[in-house]
Amino acid sequence: MKKVLGMAIIAILAGGAYATNLLQNPGFESWVSGAPEFWSNDDGITVTQNSDTVLSGNYSAKIVLTTQDQSDADFFQEYIPVTEGNMYTAGTSIFDNDSAGKARIVVYWFASDSSYISGTYGSYSSDNPDWSVVLDTVVAPDGAAYAKFDIRFYDVASNWDGDAEFFLDGAFFLEMGEPAPDTLTIMEIQGQSDTSPYEGQIVVTTGVVTAVFGNNFFLEEQPGGAWHGIYVYRGGVSDPPVAVGDSLLITGTVSEYYGMTEITNIVDLVILSSGAMVPGPTLLATNDVNDEAYEGVFVKVDNAQCTNDDLGYGEWEVDDGSGPVRIDDMGVPYSPILGNLYMVQGPVMYSYGNYKIEPRTETDIVDYGATDVEEGALKGDVAFKLLTNPARGKAVFQFAPYISGKVEITLYDMTGKAVRVLSKDLAGGSSRVEMNLEGLPGGVYFYSVRAGGLTGRGKLSIM
Repeated sequence: MKKVLGMAIIAILAGGAYATNLLQNPGFESWVSGAPEFWSNDDGITVTQNSDTVLSGNYSAKIVLTTQDQSDADFFQEYIPVTEGNMYTAGTSIFDNDSAGKARIVVYWFASDSSYISGTYGSYSSDNPDWSVVLDTVVAPDGAAYAKFDIRFYDVASNWDGDAEFFLDGAFFLEMGEPAPDTLTIMEIQGQSDTSPYEGQIVVTTGVVTAVFGNNFFLEEQPGGAWHGIYVYRGGVSDPPVAVGDSLLITGTVSEYYGMTEITNIVDLVILSSGAMVPGPTLLATNDVNDEAYEGVFVKVDNAQCTNDDLGYGEWEVDDGSGPVRIDDMGVPYSPILGNLYMVQGPVMYSYGNYKIEPRTETDIVDYGATDVEEGALKGDVAFKLLTNPARGKAVFQFAPYISGKVEITLYDMTGKAVRVLSKDLAGGSSRVEMNLEGLPGGVYFYSVRAGGLTGRGKLSIM
């Protein structure tokens, strides 16, 4: 597949100067006699030029692992000059969707007389139907004068079928200077607590941009969800500009701004690719948004009624029955209609003691229309009651005597997927309708009831 997602490693912004990628031919655009110029490989892998599965430019390097001997499966550049004590970020974009193999970055260090000092090993790649990044931030040990940048390939014995296929594009070996910050996941930075354990420290992390507000943005790592998002504050710095879907490598300081965990004082920012798959949105009940775990995370609430259309400062409130959550106007000024049902999505901000969803554009807000109806329509306990909530085995709905004709009840899980649909024709008179819940796991669900062109909605807990 031809998949040009944008620029691979282009530059790194560091205190106003651009650091240099120390690798030659990092994007595998130059080939000589069928091999990528300046690169070498062991006999246990084959390397060929590829123009179908490409991250950036015209070509990638297709790697086929044909051995289970890891010492004979390296793809590398060597004799790269380095400075002892300095920090380097080494990595590559990789398309690894073959369960028979995996890869990681290894950096070997050598003295000025070419004698071996030590090696530094990064994390393994994992199967992914899209491009991802394997990288490691390393420090050149005492006496180091040269480095060997190595991408080593490994078999996964339980899935080995004789070979494993990979694609590489946009390799990088960047000198970051000193001091050497920690390379952390966003979840590690968040610390799964109110305050980051790395507050005040310089860190390196990666993620995909989910929202941009001026010069600032939200960053989230796959697979998304609780603890996987964070807010990046750049203040007046706009270079380089970023967009939703940009995959970034950033270096900055972890800070707590009135309870909001942020990365600030950005000294290094690398755009690894553009057009990447954006994590989320994570579908939540409205009250569940009000949790530290979802700070910075791209979330979505659905079938939530506007219960306050003016909280001041451009904020309003929706509630799906679980409890209210605030909607803010950092990106989109909006005038909701009190009582209407809405779908709202955006990253979660924490400020002035409240969690708030920040829609990015008007398309992040969908108005389903009014829920306020007159007597005799479907609303609350006027036309029907849910008699079993929480429910076990079955949900029992009782309808008022004036409800007749076709009634349709649909049950949705937390992802919005319809898991039960029940249709029944009611004669005049009070009627009960039972929906079979057998086989459904316990948890929170949402239901809609339709009759006579009108709709009622609610929340159901299954035990």
